[in-house]
Amino acid sequence: MGLIAPESPLLFDLNYVSLSIEQQAQIDALINVATTRIERFCNRIFARDNYIEYHSGSGKTKIFINNPPINSLTNIDFISSTTTT
Repeated sequence: MGLIAPESPLLFDLNYVSLSIEQQAQIDALINVATTRIERFCNRIFARDNYIEYHSGSGKTKIFINNPPINSLTNIDFISSTTTT
């Protein structure tokens, strides 16, 4: 359902579950349109998902990720670019 999860307090405040199927469909359509416009404007997707990102190290102490916020992190690999000859 876009940016608003089904368990969201926002939908609870609307008393979403007691609305008719047609009213729920209208709200879902509005949320989807708003989500699409926001994602296009921000040039990113906000849906919860699993992402794999690769970043080149620059020697700095910070890395800027493409899909914040991070809900969990399962792995970080450091790959050395130095070679011995």
